[in-house]
Amino acid sequence: MTGRKAASATTTKTGTTAGRVIKKDKTKNQMRDLRIRKLCLNICVGESGDRLTRASKVLEQLTGQTPVFSKARYTVRSFGIRRNEKIGVFCTVRGEKA
Repeated sequence: MTGRKAASATTTKTGTTAGRVIKKDKTKNQMRDLRIRKLCLNICVGESGDRLTRASKVLEQLTGQTPVFSKARYTVRSFGIRRNEKIGVFCTVRGEKA
């Protein structure tokens, strides 16, 4: 080294210049904006029949889309659910509608 103060020059430079940039860009930072890409709506009735049909109509009125029925994975005797029985309704809304 020839007597230069390289370390102090870099710290001064980053301290003043970068500090100003951060203060100016806090309001313009795009990552601080809230964005909703998708909205997942789910109604689990636990049984098939009239209650499930009413739940699907409610979701259809809310979203304007046809909902998808979800089926039970296992038979659970204590709940009275059989395998592949429709027990719930869900709908995913994406884009501008969300």
